[in-house]
Amino acid sequence: MMTMTTFKIDDTLNLTKRGFVLLGDILSGHISVGNFIHFSLDVKMHRIKILGVEMADFSDGKTKVGLLISFADKEKIKDINLVGLEVKIESN
Repeated sequence: MMTMTTFKIDDTLNLTKRGFVLLGDILSGHISVGNFIHFSLDVKMHRIKILGVEMADFSDGKTKVGLLISFADKEKIKDINLVGLEVKIESN
């Protein structure tokens, strides 16, 4: 049975030789490697595979979830402002 998780993106970063990372909070549900993120942008629906899930601890005591993603057009995603979006994640 497929379930949907909600994830709020607080920041993005590009890790050299690793890929693009979305930092944020899980608002509901759970996330695993292999899940897919769904979001709409420019009237086009995007489905992006999650390649890695990590915890990020900051000096101010906050903890965020980092999602390493695969995006076909690596140059385009750098120009997209995803910060503040609440996206749905499909999990099995």
